[in-house]
Amino acid sequence: MLGYESSMVTTRTVSGCISLPIHMSSTSFPEREFLPANPNHSITRSWQKNNIGDSIIALLEKHNLQFYAVDCLRRPRLLAYLNHILRDNPVFGNDSHTVVITLRAMPENHALLSEVMEVIHWELADGLTVEVRIGKIEVFYQTRLHLGCSIGLQHDPRSNGTAGGYVDLVDRNGEVVAQCMLTCEHVVRPYVEGDDEMKMLRPKADCVEPYLRDATVQTQHFPISCATPSIASNMEKAHNNRKKLIRLAGEILASKYSTDKETFSLHELQHLKYQRNKIQANTTKSLIRDDIFGTVYASSGYSFSRHRHRLDWALIEVDPTLIPKLRRNKVKDLSHIHHDWRQILHAVKPRKTAVVYKQGSVTDTTMGIVNPIQSHVVSYDADGKRCVTREWCIIPAADSNSFAKVGDSGSLVLERDTANVMGMAFGGHENGGPVYFTSITAIATHVEKVTGLRVQLPGGSIIGH
Repeated sequence: MLGYESSMVTTRTVSGCISLPIHMSSTSFPEREFLPANPNHSITRSWQKNNIGDSIIALLEKHNLQFYAVDCLRRPRLLAYLNHILRDNPVFGNDSHTVVITLRAMPENHALLSEVMEVIHWELADGLTVEVRIGKIEVFYQTRLHLGCSIGLQHDPRSNGTAGGYVDLVDRNGEVVAQCMLTCEHVVRPYVEGDDEMKMLRPKADCVEPYLRDATVQTQHFPISCATPSIASNMEKAHNNRKKLIRLAGEILASKYSTDKETFSLHELQHLKYQRNKIQANTTKSLIRDDIFGTVYASSGYSFSRHRHRLDWALIEVDPTLIPKLRRNKVKDLSHIHHDWRQILHAVKPRKTAVVYKQGSVTDTTMGIVNPIQSHVVSYDADGKRCVTREWCIIPAADSNSFAKVGDSGSLVLERDTANVMGMAFGGHENGGPVYFTSITAIATHVEKVTGLRVQLPGGSIIGH
């Protein structure tokens, strides 16, 4: 719904019938409140008996008013608002039952609309308030899983990363075997803290070798299920909501006991309470979430490319009902040449001094430059053995001290001017600064080695071929 800025109301007041536009918004008054009609109300008995709904539809069609829905329910907050703005001439009978008509668009002829609403009010709806608003009726599909969102294991708070982007695994005949989301292995097979002085994270002993779901069916009793958002992201959200609730509680108390009614009106108090209830509901929903979107199809293990780069990738096969039907890898266009959005269709090898960007679940969209000198980075295997690898490094843009942070692992590194994928970020300095990424071609080569399947960008090219 677009809200009350696009609403018209016809109602009966003490002195007669009145039609008026409503200019409420979520900042001035809670926008949505619908309650079921009273089963003992006269409109409940007459609605079906007298075919009131069919009569309203016939009238709308007669005047070519394209509608999405006709509802009859209680709107107590709308009634309260009408009585507030019509306080010298309040609504007759104080009845909150309302006929709500959802139109595709408001007609240019507002006089005609008012006439139609008055006919409905007086002749069809037993004198009830009639509200006409523009909006749209949606089919409740499950939420699609989009690039850049927060992901993690279903029950592991250590698991926290970013859905990098969609890839198709194709066989030698070009047939798609699996539709997967690419991210880092340490997101879905979390590392553990070592007992050395550096306390650097390392893979668990049973996560050193590559993982292939179908090949490990004998040893893996349950699939590795992934959910969105991650538990860590949810906890951060709950923490932030708690701070908002504390602030709102203070404002509500100030409003209740204030003598300045212009500063703290009744509607301001109601709006504060509405915000409080919304945050509480949002927090409760996030804490009980169980949004599994897929299972791990394959992952790299603690591996290295032939050029001694870290390989830290995982492929999560996504529930087909959650995959966007169009533009699966839709990203912001930072080239200023095309539209606001574009697709990732092709892959390129890392290029020194290239201007790049990424979309992560924590720091959103950030830009940086590929350092012309590769970095030497230390990591540890499960036994604590130190390994030094050469890694591509991204320096944050001049206006930012961070390209990525904890929770951004798995973000695809994209060329600014083309949105071609260059690699995937897997780690970096804890307090901002350089971020390291693995070449996408090296990842695709290893995926083929582990799975026997090639990696293709949806609607685009096969990587590395």
